[in-house]
Amino acid sequence: MSVSFLRRLGLFGSSPKISAEVREAIDPFVQAVAPKLALLSNYRKVLEQPMSRLLDYANGFSTRIPEPLDLSLRKFTMDPRIGMFFASPVSLLETIDSSAALSEFFAQPHLGDEAYALLVMQRSEKSRFGMGNENGTLRADVLQKVVSFNAHRLTLAEPTPEAFAAALRNRSVQLLTQVVAAKLATQDRRRQQLEADRQRLMLRVEAARRQGQCIVIDGTRDGSEEEGDLDSMTAKLAAVESELASLKTAAELPNRLNAVAELIGAPEQLLGMHRASLHLDRMGIVQEEENANAQNLLCFEEVETGGESPVRRVVVPVRVTREAIRELEDSVACT
Repeated sequence: MSVSFLRRLGLFGSSPKISAEVREAIDPFVQAVAPKLALLSNYRKVLEQPMSRLLDYANGFSTRIPEPLDLSLRKFTMDPRIGMFFASPVSLLETIDSSAALSEFFAQPHLGDEAYALLVMQRSEKSRFGMGNENGTLRADVLQKVVSFNAHRLTLAEPTPEAFAAALRNRSVQLLTQVVAAKLATQDRRRQQLEADRQRLMLRVEAARRQGQCIVIDGTRDGSEEEGDLDSMTAKLAAVESELASLKTAAELPNRLNAVAELIGAPEQLLGMHRASLHLDRMGIVQEEENANAQNLLCFEEVETGGESPVRRVVVPVRVTREAIRELEDSVACT
């Protein structure tokens, strides 16, 4: 992103309102991830510095993305990036038409004739055999890796680069909040499952000790699970109780507050962004080193959420105008 563009976004230098921003951000964050933390008298103080770090990190996302990419029929024919992201002008127009954010934006004439938005896509890779050059010989069974982009979405439609930068920052904070909330929810579900496992194992151990003097009803989750002998079940019960005790300690409010502070104090572990570079031909086939050049180089940003099931998405800032939409519509209507 160019220096001039960044200056327009107001992203150089520190903000004199950062302390006020931090204080205002803490309470909504706590309500979203763990409302009971507000019962602690020191929760704002504990979260102040980590929240400052989180906001700075979210602000940095706006500085790392490239210049907006114009989505238009002309750019589709001239810019290879758009040709790689979209299969045809028809798919480009379908993505624009299906965007609720853009529809709402252009339904308000006072917002202007151009919108800055975020294009979100999923990158997919698959291997196949196809026509290619192998050791100087043209073959039809060359193993190739093919990259495609799908699940297109256009969000965060704003009238100016400044407004778009602010919306992107807010969305980054929202995503970070959701990741923290998901981590805490996973811990809570695990604790609840261990409670159920503990009760089940206690019943099975007691039944084994009585050697048939009692029958356990619903002693297993599906009625068919074999727990093993008494020693095996006792060992399992001890392991469950050990993990459960650890999770119960972690769930105590002071400990949970410290854990949340630690999480948001390292936001790069929750939500990462990195630049990917691929050499692709017009069919999306990854080019070998000898065929790689500046003409087939495709660079883009990918965002990945942390956690047990990370989600990775390609993100590209774009600009869409009413005129470009009309040109696409006319082009598609003539085909």
